[in-house]
Amino acid sequence: ILATNADLTKEQANRLASVAQDGFARTIRPAHGMYDGDTVFVLATGEREVDETSYRALEAIAVRAVERAIIRGVLCATGLAGVPSAQEWAAQVME
Repeated sequence: ILATNADLTKEQANRLASVAQDGFARTIRPAHGMYDGDTVFVLATGEREVDETSYRALEAIAVRAVERAIIRGVLCATGLAGVPSAQEWAAQVME
């Protein structure tokens, strides 16, 4: 879920969600498979008007936000049901 204080039209919000999917492609291999469920939802509060230049910057920021969220999720995760997290696995490999 991406939230912004920008005043976006429905079309702009849909486009932003679509562009933000690039964050998946930049951090996950493979990305955008048929059954992976990768989805981005955009919420806009409408507090600030955006011109075309600001909207384009918002697209770039959205991609980066998705990238960072995925990376942070991987780095902060813990293992589950005997499957180690990335950090736990790395620690085991380095022993």
